[in-house]
Amino acid sequence: MAEELIQPGPGGRTPRTLGVVASLFLAALVGTGAAEVLMPPSQRRLIGDEKDEADRAAQNTSWRDGSRARSIETDFRLRGRVRREVAPYWGAMMLKLGDVPNRLLVVGDDGYLFYRERTLLEPVEAERSAQLLARVFAAVDRCLAAHGTELIVVPLPRKSVVAGAKLPRGIDACPEYDRSVIETFEDSGIRTVDLLPRWTGPGSEANYLRHDSHWARAGVLSFAEEVARQVKEDAEAARLEAAAAAAAAAVESAARVALEKRLAEMEEEHK
Repeated sequence: MAEELIQPGPGGRTPRTLGVVASLFLAALVGTGAAEVLMPPSQRRLIGDEKDEADRAAQNTSWRDGSRARSIETDFRLRGRVRREVAPYWGAMMLKLGDVPNRLLVVGDDGYLFYRERTLLEPVEAERSAQLLARVFAAVDRCLAAHGTELIVVPLPRKSVVAGAKLPRGIDACPEYDRSVIETFEDSGIRTVDLLPRWTGPGSEANYLRHDSHWARAGVLSFAEEVARQVKEDAEAARLEAAAAAAAAAVESAARVALEKRLAEMEEEHK
């Protein structure tokens, strides 16, 4: 009885199945290598710190500790032709299957992707970041003003705020940070264009690409229209303010001349 219970059932992996799997794996491996040899990818041209870091890494590699293998793997990952061609389809397939294609991403509703580091912010660090940005741009504004150039800053709302309705449940993108950046800039006297009212309304998620952090066509047009409108309004307000100041100065000058004339007439009468 016990022997019957532990008898292996029919089916399972047959030698033929294992042979097919191994053959497919070897064929993919050989095909990938052949593609890299017959159609070699272009060499990476590194400069600056990245080149120095790559040179140091190449000099300090060894087969014993596995660093040489990791170096080859990194080089293949960065410039491999097959990987470059297949990676987009692989990422799309994994996303379709419900997996996260990259740990740096947050997958939202309808396949929307968000950079994790741009979505999850620490409140304290966010406040410090807004203050630091304001100081930096205020210094730039003063330098440009000394040379007769006006600085106009346009803070870009994060995708996680613009398309916040597509974030997974329980994810807080801290939209207060984007508002605090604009308010901090304005308090510092920096001329600032506020995109938040237009970019956070219904349907605003169309301003960003679904699977990318770049703007969609709608976002480009919306950005251009809103910047043009606010800059034009500010320029018109500045023109009216200048005209009002000029008129006030003219009235004050005329009043001063009339007063001086009247005082002169009074002195003549007393004589």
